[in-house]
Amino acid sequence: MAKYLVKITIPSIQDTIVRSRKLKDLTGGSELIPRIMQSGLKSLANDGKVEFIIPTADVVKEDSLNITNVAYLTIEGEREQVIEKVKHMKEEMFKKLNTLVDTVKHRIPDKEFSTYENLIRYQIKNAINIVWAISEIKDNDIVKAKNDVDIAVANAKASIEPDDKFIEGYNLIQKQKNQYSAFENYQDFMEKAYQINPELIRGAYLCDVCGKRVILGATKNDFKNSITEKDEEDRLCAFCYAKRYYHGKHKKSVVDVALKNILQSMEIKFKKSLKSMEK
Repeated sequence: MAKYLVKITIPSIQDTIVRSRKLKDLTGGSELIPRIMQSGLKSLANDGKVEFIIPTADVVKEDSLNITNVAYLTIEGEREQVIEKVKHMKEEMFKKLNTLVDTVKHRIPDKEFSTYENLIRYQIKNAINIVWAISEIKDNDIVKAKNDVDIAVANAKASIEPDDKFIEGYNLIQKQKNQYSAFENYQDFMEKAYQINPELIRGAYLCDVCGKRVILGATKNDFKNSITEKDEEDRLCAFCYAKRYYHGKHKKSVVDVALKNILQSMEIKFKKSLKSMEK
């Protein structure tokens, strides 16, 4: 029975983690990526034909964040069987990502969630990409197999194209076939389309954190409007909003951390003062 080396990765995670305006953005992104990787790897944890290399089986089975955005493992079986297992792993990872939709849903009014649900789901689903490759280990030469999967993953990352079926305006807009056929040329389209179908032209501000996705809450008449600004002072896309609250509990701010020692010192002095007054 053949053995295959598998590489699976979430590429370009720097933007996901580093693009932050608050400490909870940074910690949310730092925890989210390992959790997504973990959910996929755990789906194969009890498969006797799977051997984890990076991370190790012990790390996969425990509730640990010691998982990077890249994993290597071997799977024994026919090529088609191996591919199906890797696809299943990828599906589990996307399921974990999509739990962020519930994070947004629980923080905004039902009416607003219904209005922007398609945009919310689209932004979260397309916030990260998952790339994988397999290579048969022949003559126990795992080094060659690793080189093969590394090259294949690098090529796959370079060839990924964005979803061209939708446009992110003030809401999610599906592109229409032959969209320009009713006009003489593109300039004619730009001059007349706004009167006919304004959502094709009118967009929205981009997210204050990532600067890539449109803000959540813009309308036809107010492209600056933001649902998230009401309690955050930041206009955020669905993914960055969910990332900020991924922990589901309050995280200390940068100011809190910076003042921690000072506040502790003041608390000690205050308690000493109280004791001296009691005497």
